[in-house]
Amino acid sequence: MLSRRTRSGVAAACTMLAVGLTGCVTLGEPRSAEEESETAPPETSPEVSQEAADPGDDDAQDQVDDAADDERHNGPDDEPEGRPDEDLDEDAEGEDAEGEDEEEDSEAEADEDPDDEPESDGGAEPDGPAGSRDDPFSVGDSFGYGDWEVTINGVTPEADDLIAAENQFNDPAPEGTSYLLIDASVTYEGADSEMIMMGVDFAYVSDSGETYSSYDTIAIPPDELDTWQELYTGGTAEGNIAIAVPDDGQGLIRARVGFFDTQDGFFALG
Repeated sequence: MLSRRTRSGVAAACTMLAVGLTGCVTLGEPRSAEEESETAPPETSPEVSQEAADPGDDDAQDQVDDAADDERHNGPDDEPEGRPDEDLDEDAEGEDAEGEDEEEDSEAEADEDPDDEPESDGGAEPDGPAGSRDDPFSVGDSFGYGDWEVTINGVTPEADDLIAAENQFNDPAPEGTSYLLIDASVTYEGADSEMIMMGVDFAYVSDSGETYSSYDTIAIPPDELDTWQELYTGGTAEGNIAIAVPDDGQGLIRARVGFFDTQDGFFALG
C-alpha cells in the first residue's frame, strides 16, 4: 500500500493534470457566428469581380486616357491645322498698319497749305495743249517740229501804208480787210539743206475759222522773208510776211511746219 505522502503527491499531480486539460479545452472551443462575421474579410460582389476580371474595360480606359492626353497637347480635333492664333495676330497687325497709313495720309492732306495751291483768275482754263487754238503761243515764243523752228518776233496790224510805200505795184487790201505785217524767224535744224518754202508756211485763221494766206494778194512787204531761200543745218532767216486779214476779227497766226508730216502752231496777235 502507498504511504500517505505518496498518495498526496499523486493526488496533487492529478489535480494539475485536470487543470491543464480544462485549459486546453477552453482554447480549442469554436468561436461564435457573431465573432466570425466581425473578423471575416468583406465579401466581393460578383459584378465587381466580373468587371475587375474583364480585360476589355482596361483597354477602353486606356483609350479614354490617350484621347485626353492628345486633346491636352494638340487641342480639339475640329481646330484648323497650322497656327491659327498667330494667323489671327498677323491679320490684326496688318489691319492696324493699314489704319495707321490711312491716318497718316489724312493728316498729310490736312497739313497741306491751301496757299500753295495755284491761284485761279476765275476764267476758264484752256482746253487744248500749248500752241493750239484754245491755248495759243504769245508773240516772242518759238515753236519747233521736225527739222524747223519758228519764232514770231512781232506783228503790225493795219499796215496798208507800209505795204503801199514798199512797192507801187502792190495790191491794195480787199474791202473789209487790211494788211497784217508779221515779223518771223525760221531756223533749219535738219541734215544737209532745204528751202524755207519746203518746210514752213504762214497763214491767218479768223475767229470764225476762215484761213487767209499771203498768196491771196500780190504784195511785197518791207524786209520780206524770202521763202525761196535755202538754209543749211543751223541756218536762220528773218523777215516780214504780209497777209490781208478781216478788220473786225481777232484771229490767230498759224505757222505750219513740215512738208508731208506737218504740225501747226498758233500765235496770238497781242
